[in-house]
Amino acid sequence: MILFRVKHLLILFLFMACFQAVAQMTVPCGFDPWFAMQKRAGYKSDSVESIIQSRAWQKGKKQWATVSDSGLYVIPVVVHVVHLGGSENISKAQIQSQIDVLNE
Repeated sequence: MILFRVKHLLILFLFMACFQAVAQMTVPCGFDPWFAMQKRAGYKSDSVESIIQSRAWQKGKKQWATVSDSGLYVIPVVVHVVHLGGSENISKAQIQSQIDVLNE
């Protein structure tokens, strides 16, 4: 009986160790290699930071709120629906309905 329990505990431990190993495998962010490459090319950290901020500013200007002809602000909205694929999923109409409520 004790051997049976030890065997099951060992299997459980190995099973959990496999999940832990897989959970640690992530795709690295592209920023770190790019930042290292910029530093190797002779850029200083503050100049690299200014490059990043200027690019973010240029990209952001295209995506930030704009004023329509009627004087209303147009704000881009992204909605993430997290579900398990079952009945808890909501429709686009429900999402639009809630955005309409926010716009009132």
